[in-house]
Parts: sequence; structure tokens; C-alpha cells
Amino acid sequence: MVDVKVQSLEKIDRLQTKIEETLRRLTELNERCEALQSKTAVLQERVEALQHRNIALSREIDELRSAKPDDEDHSEEILRRIDRMLEKFGELQI
Repeated sequence: MVDVKVQSLEKIDRLQTKIEETLRRLTELNERCEALQSKTAVLQERVEALQHRNIALSREIDELRSAKPDDEDHSEEILRRIDRMLEKFGELQI
């Protein structure tokens, strides 16, 4: 009878240890999940900002391409600006 009680107590101790370890691990995973969700939100905001910047750069490139230059120097400047804009646009691609 005493042996059965000792075995039962040992099982309870093992179960309690497993429960405590599981709770500790669950807490760690919840904290990691919250940190990842926060990082995801920050990255999503950055992606949106870059997408808006891409749109603005695309519009500016279109405006420069559609401009009718009055002379050759003006045309060369527009082409240089378009090249710079295309480089920036390429850097911002996601």
C-alpha cells in the first residue's frame, strides 16, 4: 500500500515537472510570437512606405519622359534625371 502511494506521488511529481516545463516553454513561445508580430508590423509599414515611394518615382519618371524638351541641353538633363530615377527605382524594388 505504501509502495503504491510512493509510486503515485512520483508520477504526480513527474507530471508536475512536465507541466511546469510545458508552461515555461509556452510562455517563451508566446513572447517570441509577440516579438515577431511586432517586427512584422514594422516591416509591413516599411514595405508600404517603399511601395508609395516607388509609385512616386514611377510618376516622376513618366512626367520626365513625357516632357517636350525645347533644346538639346534640356533633353540631356532630362535623360540624366531619368537615369538617376531609374537607378533609385531599381534600388527600391521589393
